[in-house]
Amino acid sequence: GLNKKMQKFTQALNRFYQNEPALWEKDHNYTGLEIIDADNRNESILSYVRKGKNEKDNLLIILNFTPVERELFNVGVLAPGVYEEVFNSALVEFGGTYDSRQKLFKSVDKPFKNFQNSITLLLPPLAAVILKRKAE
Repeated sequence: GLNKKMQKFTQALNRFYQNEPALWEKDHNYTGLEIIDADNRNESILSYVRKGKNEKDNLLIILNFTPVERELFNVGVLAPGVYEEVFNSALVEFGGTYDSRQKLFKSVDKPFKNFQNSITLLLPPLAAVILKRKAE
């Protein structure tokens, strides 16, 4: 049941945390976090980057605090390239309704706030989606 899925989610989240240096390497330093958008009151979505010592470890974190799915959600990225979903709290295995991870996202030269490039994705309701730039 749901209890088992919550257990699986917690295990997966703990593993993910241990394997992603951006989540802990610069924990006590302001350079470990860069806000993408903290002003989205209309959709109640927060986006930011957690930074590791190596740029390749950076994670783009997008949090949807509403029960509304956001199609074609646009968010800024630090660098141009291809991004892949590395964590999604809305997956069926965790008690959500999404049965698979999303495909890759290629950034476009379309400014978003202070960022020159952005990507567009489907953002599940009441979910955390974490993306990572793929090595070239």
